[in-house]
Amino acid sequence: MMGTGLELVPVGILVSQVCDQLAKIALAAQDIRSEKSFKQLGDYLNNIRKLLSKLDAPNESPLLVGALNSLKGELDKAERLVLRYRDSSFFSNILHCRSICDTLQKAMRDIGKSLQLLGDLCNVYDVGVKDSTRNALMLLESEMIRAEVRVSSESLQILDALQAAIVEERADRIMAVELLEKIAYTHGVLPEPRMMDSELSKFRKDIEEAKERKERQEVKYMEQLLSLLSLEDSALELEASERNYKELKHEIIDSVESLSVNEPSSQFICSLTRQVMDEPVILKASGKSYERKAIQTRFDAHDFTDPASGQPLQDHDLRPNYILARAIKVWRQQNCAARIIQARNKLETDQERALNDLMSLCKENPDCKDWIVFEGLVPIILEVDKLLQSRGLKYIVKNLSAGGHSVSRAAISLLLEFIKNKSVVLTQFGQERGAVLLLVTVLLRGDHADRGSEIEQMLDKLADNLGNIQAMVMGNWCKPLVDRLCRGSAESKMEMAKALAKFDLDDSRRESLIDAHVIEALVDILKSRQLESKLASLKALEKLSCHDKAKRHFVESGAVPWVIDSVHRSEQRLKSSAVAILADLTANHGESFLVDANGTPIHIKEIVELVIEIIRSFGNLTLRTNSAKVLLNLAAPTDSHDVRKIISSSDQCLATFLHLAKVAEPSLRDVSVLLLFSLCSNDTDAVSFVSDDRDFLKALLFLIKEDSVKMDLRAAAAGIFSSIPSNNTVDKLMIGEDAFPALVKMISGKDLEGQEYALGALIRFTTSEHVEAKRVLIELGLFDHLKQVLQSGRKGAKIKACIALTNISRNTPRLSIEPQRRSFRLSRKSSIKCKVHGGRCSLKDTFCIVEAGIVPDIVETLKDHDAGVALAGMEVLETLLEGDMLINGVQVLHQFETIEHLFPLINLNSCICSEKCVDLFDMILKVSEMKEKYGQRVQRTLTSLLASRNSSLKQKACKLFREIAD
Repeated sequence: MMGTGLELVPVGILVSQVCDQLAKIALAAQDIRSEKSFKQLGDYLNNIRKLLSKLDAPNESPLLVGALNSLKGELDKAERLVLRYRDSSFFSNILHCRSICDTLQKAMRDIGKSLQLLGDLCNVYDVGVKDSTRNALMLLESEMIRAEVRVSSESLQILDALQAAIVEERADRIMAVELLEKIAYTHGVLPEPRMMDSELSKFRKDIEEAKERKERQEVKYMEQLLSLLSLEDSALELEASERNYKELKHEIIDSVESLSVNEPSSQFICSLTRQVMDEPVILKASGKSYERKAIQTRFDAHDFTDPASGQPLQDHDLRPNYILARAIKVWRQQNCAARIIQARNKLETDQERALNDLMSLCKENPDCKDWIVFEGLVPIILEVDKLLQSRGLKYIVKNLSAGGHSVSRAAISLLLEFIKNKSVVLTQFGQERGAVLLLVTVLLRGDHADRGSEIEQMLDKLADNLGNIQAMVMGNWCKPLVDRLCRGSAESKMEMAKALAKFDLDDSRRESLIDAHVIEALVDILKSRQLESKLASLKALEKLSCHDKAKRHFVESGAVPWVIDSVHRSEQRLKSSAVAILADLTANHGESFLVDANGTPIHIKEIVELVIEIIRSFGNLTLRTNSAKVLLNLAAPTDSHDVRKIISSSDQCLATFLHLAKVAEPSLRDVSVLLLFSLCSNDTDAVSFVSDDRDFLKALLFLIKEDSVKMDLRAAAAGIFSSIPSNNTVDKLMIGEDAFPALVKMISGKDLEGQEYALGALIRFTTSEHVEAKRVLIELGLFDHLKQVLQSGRKGAKIKACIALTNISRNTPRLSIEPQRRSFRLSRKSSIKCKVHGGRCSLKDTFCIVEAGIVPDIVETLKDHDAGVALAGMEVLETLLEGDMLINGVQVLHQFETIEHLFPLINLNSCICSEKCVDLFDMILKVSEMKEKYGQRVQRTLTSLLASRNSSLKQKACKLFREIAD
């Protein structure tokens, strides 16, 4: 760095700085609860810090310093990103969750690329780290470069609920409370008022920042959300409101004899609208005041005349008339206070009219809700006989759902008092829409903790009605339901189980019920000898079994043997619910949860044969589909050899699923295809069986070509073709059904599994006998998509891409045409030879991978930490060194620095990979120039293989070692 004017920071100091920054960002990322992906970023950064701390690099290393500075630059960006969203409110982060995840994914990948550069340089410099640390660094950089960040399902559900509430204009308090609770629980905090108030304050700050950035649409949307989520809860606001009301009341009583409502002053009336102004503004040219909207509408219509005189205006500027606006506000408040006092007098003579007047006031001015409480009207309104006659309870419930803290407290206190002796009030309260759910919300939020036990007693009394119990469960208050299930009479237990089976539950409510040990209570009912009790219990259990948390409770309660017993029963309703539960229990876990209460595994063969028989014998679509799901779940795990063997050993069973895959309803068809895919992935007998059914293969091709089909099903269909060996019948069918465009599109798609299986299905057409098919694939952009796979595909897809390229490249020399001698007058361009093959090459005619520009991407596979990928990449490159192409091929490999990447592969923990690497060096060093340059280095590297236990590898290494020495 001499002469540059820049001071070279020692590597050790820079590593220490980067490690400190990594720790700081990781700690900040862990504090962000809005998206789980921030935790993923934090974990990545902690892992980087641990690995960097093990580096022992020389201090004078300009390239390493540059790489560390590059990493530090990306970390600076990540730090700004993390700090921004850490300081934002939950609500802002949920609102922008999609863009956050996109930005976060880019940040992870950019850090991964910088880390990759650092890893490459660590291979060049002696940094004094173990191979395990070096490999861990390579694995980490690979993971981060391919990192995918998706929005959590919880955040998407909340975002959808927020958007739906705005579109549907649902702005009631219950909706706000439910959304706030969901947001709180999603972010792992208690939904207590202080926390929510803090987040709402942050949200208001976020809105102000958006206003400064002039994001008008964003501001409008955020303000709508704020309006929806804000709850009136502030002791200071209530105190100020009460003080204001008392002052107004004092002024009215002192100055107005009859307490009548005052007519507005003429100054309050806009001459354009003939209405009292809401936002008065002064027209600067005339000094007169008008309603802002009215005068602005006039100007927008290009009418710039004075409304009073009709003369043209030279100046049409407007400014707010704050004095007049204040006077109008005071007049309105005085009138509201006067009407409240009037209503108090009317309550004794004309209660219904008084109540309607009060409701109108509450709509006109939100402050009136608190003023009614300050006036002491609630006890009068809740006088029981008049309450029932005038439908006052409906008004109170409505005010409870939209009112302030003091209104809610007064109403709850009075309701509890009346309910002690008046069951009719309790009955009518339960019939009011949303009243029970509101009461549960008040209890769980702890707004009135000192009355909690009384509210619980009220809810217990309301639990005599099934509709009320459902409302309580919807509010996550499960105690009455659980009490009746566990300790009620047999009739009550049956009633509760039947009711639970009809409830519309989400995961949050399922979890509440599971934590309250409802599963254990239902299992006790399941053990009953009565058919209806068993059926009610199973249907209720079916509502809960889809939650992951339920599986442990099923096992611990000893439910699984009883569920399987119900599958054996002849009653189809029992069988249907039991099979649905088994499908949930086996999902993602195979047979892990099919155990008794002691943890003893249940005989799996019995279950497999049982559900196979159901699929064959019953016509009920749901029952057959769930039975097929059980088989699919049991066969899917890689270690489920016994299950797959049971299914594959029966031709009749395979024929059944082949038939269903061709003609069944979509739900059963899809499961059948997925099951056959699972079998074909691991069983050659199953592959042989399905490959003989032409109609089945045509049905699979239809699924592959149909864009409306789910991606996992299309991937499975392609996967079955991938498992079928190339044969003339299948190959012709795929060509005849024009499957190439759809399969190539899958390779270019974002679904990595579908990408791998589509590649597997097309590999058969990359061999020498399919020249025309290859030409079609190349015209469809296959080379570009293979590049994409090599850069970002998963392991299996990269290996398949390399196999395809190996097949293609091996055929190129035969297709390459030697340029004929031309007249000197002809363009020299026509006689240009391929760098490797010597003849004229093109993508369309010879499929040359050099002309395709894909060699650098193949070389990159040599850096992969996986031996299988590296081996496949070497096999592609080997095709450029065969026969007469050796010298040209070596020059191309040297041009792309391939030889440097081969050295680490010699000592990779894979004998096959090491052996292929030795083979390549053997070919490369046959070129004298390469032998002079790399011979001694290769010889030193080979010393570790001379004592290899693998005889073939040892023999090749010794042979090459001697040849270099000679």
